Amino acid sequence: MKYASGSKTRPKRRGVTDEEHPLEKVFDAFRPYGCNPKPQQNGRRWTARCPAHNDQHPSLSIAEGEDGRVLLKCFAGCETEDVVAAIGLAMRDLMPD
Repeated sequence: MKYASGSKTRPKRRGVTDEEHPLEKVFDAFRPYGCNPKPQQNGRRWTARCPAHNDQHPSLSIAEGEDGRVLLKCFAGCETEDVVAAIGLAMRDLMPD
């Protein structure tokens, strides 16, 4: 995975480890469902198959907001709450502590 800086490692945030970072939580939750996020060319967005519906082509956009929260958008129309529930997380898991 490549980040906006071009590095393969996440930029460190004060007091936040990779395991606690919302984006890492989301990526880890996607893996068991085979919906592995793929980076886009700008390095700040990823696409994946949506786990909330029978997705044959990646329709889910994943990004990190300026404040560190995870932004999810299913272009097939799934609600964010449904996507989050499908991977076993809660909406609060998208927010930095």
